[in-house]
Formats: sequence, structure tokens, C-alpha cells
Amino acid sequence: MEKHIENFVLTAGSVDIDSPHLTAKERLTYAKEQMLDTFKKVFPYILIGVGIGALIHNWIPEGWVETVLGSNNPFGVILATIVGVPMYADIFGTIPVAEALLSKGAQLGTVLSFMMAVTTLSLPSLIMLRKAVKPSKKKEKQKSCCCGSGCTPETMAKAEAAKTTAGVKVLGSGCAKCHALEEAVRAALEELNMDTAIDHVTDFSQIAAYGVMTTPALVVNGKVVSYGKVLKKSEAKTLIQNACSKR
Repeated sequence: MEKHIENFVLTAGSVDIDSPHLTAKERLTYAKEQMLDTFKKVFPYILIGVGIGALIHNWIPEGWVETVLGSNNPFGVILATIVGVPMYADIFGTIPVAEALLSKGAQLGTVLSFMMAVTTLSLPSLIMLRKAVKPSKKKEKQKSCCCGSGCTPETMAKAEAAKTTAGVKVLGSGCAKCHALEEAVRAALEELNMDTAIDHVTDFSQIAAYGVMTTPALVVNGKVVSYGKVLKKSEAKTLIQNACSKR
């Protein structure tokens, strides 16, 4: 199985971050932030699903649904699958649509085929997974890089060498969260009276060399101290102090 997986999946280093000791209040705050973050990711799909369900309820005649997805159409399952494959949504977004189709006379098996096509045969998901799966080629002309974008061995070696340099780095594509983390780190450095420049790394080959798959991430003296989270100034200050004291 490993031979079908891109090299960066197998060789990416694990991110070892010391678990902070949190008080009960800090744990509740962290749980609240994670809950809100999950809600923000899921809610748009639920909203879209409810909107499509409302459209089916109010605007599509029941006779149309019975004709296309009812028991009289032997190709209903195939049609439902074809419609579901190009969609990108989670199971929560398909539930309102499934309920609306059932109420309009669609067969249960047909509706289940639609839901399975959206969640397991999703074309956008397969396109993203393709980044982690090697193409079916007998020979590769050159070694693929960790980001799968055709980087040369020289750039890969440069990315590995950059890990050993001291300093403070923010890893990310340059999104709003990345800039927010950079501002928090800059404020923390000012409070610590540290005249250290912040290196914002946007090259994915260098980001993957740290074993980071979720950005933004913070690196201090070559060690990943946080990833996938926008730190507050106080949190960044504590992490920088701890990383510098262990050096």
C-alpha cells in the first residue's frame, strides 16, 4: 500500500509539541473556541442543505420527483448518484435534502444512493486526495518533492536546511489567520524585548519539511511550538519563552 502513497505523506516528520498545563477555566475557553470553530465549518453546509430542501419542498412538484426518482424509474439510483458525485458537502448538509426528496415521493434506496455519492464519492474530495496518491506510472523521471508540485531536489534540500536555522517563523499561505498569528507573535516579542525578525514562510515545501499539515504554525529555533491555531499574545509569549529557555 505504501508504494501508492506520495513520499511526503510517509516521510513528513511528526510534530512534537509539549502539552501545556491548563487550568479549568483555560480548558473551558479552549473547548469553547474549538466548538465555535467546528460550528463555523459545518454550519454553511447545513444552511445550504436546508436551502435546497426548502426549494424542493416549495418549488418542485411532487410528480416530477416521483417520475425521476420514484419506483417507476429503473435509473433513479444512477441519476441520484450522478447528481451527488460533483457535490462537496458533509452528511449534515445532505440530511435536509434527503428529507425533502423522501417527502416528495423519492424511493429510500435512491435517496441513500444520493447521500452516499455526496459523502463517499465526492469528486472534489477525490481531487484533493489525489495529492496524496502517486500516479500510476512505471517510472518517474525525477523524485517528487514533499509538496507534489514538481520541486527539484535542490529546493527540497534547501527546505530541510532551513529547519536548522534559529529564529521565529510563521508558517502559512498568507491568509488572514496567518497574519493574525504574525501580529500576535510580533506583540509578544516586543513585550519580551526581543529584537527578532519574524520570517513568514509561505513555500509549502518548507512548511511540509516541518511535518506541519495545518496552518498557521509557529516555529521557534527550529521547533514547531504551535500549529492550526491563531495564538493570543499571551500564549505566543509563553511558547517563545519556553522554547528559548530550552535552547
